[in-house]
Amino acid sequence: MHVTTGVVPVIGALYGTKSLVVGVLTHEFHSLVFALIYAGLLTLLPRWWRTTWIGTAGVGAVWGAVLWLVAAGLVMPIWLNLVGIATPVPNLNPNSLLAHLLWGTVLAVGIQVSRRWFVS
Repeated sequence: MHVTTGVVPVIGALYGTKSLVVGVLTHEFHSLVFALIYAGLLTLLPRWWRTTWIGTAGVGAVWGAVLWLVAAGLVMPIWLNLVGIATPVPNLNPNSLLAHLLWGTVLAVGIQVSRRWFVS
C-alpha cells in the first residue's frame, strides 16, 4: 500500500508521529480489528453468504469498500485535521479503494481456506 499510495507514514501521524514503522504497525492493528469485525458480521448473515466462496468474497469486497468509504475516506481525514494535518474531507483515493477491495477479498479467501484446513 505504501508503494501505491505513499500514505502509510500519515497513518502513523494519527498517533503522533509521521513514521513508516508506526504507520505500518498501526495499520496492521486496524486491519486485525476490522477483520475480527468482518468475522463477526459473517455470523449474522444467512448460511450461503458465510459458507460459499462467492458469498464470503462478496461480503469481503463490500466490507473493504465500506472501510474505504467510512474509515479511510471520512474518519481518517477528520482525525488528521484534528491533529493538525490538513486533509480534504472526504478523501476518496481510487488507489486506496482498490487496496481495500483487495484486502476484503483476500480476507474472505483466507477464511474459506482456513475453514477447509482447520474445520473439517
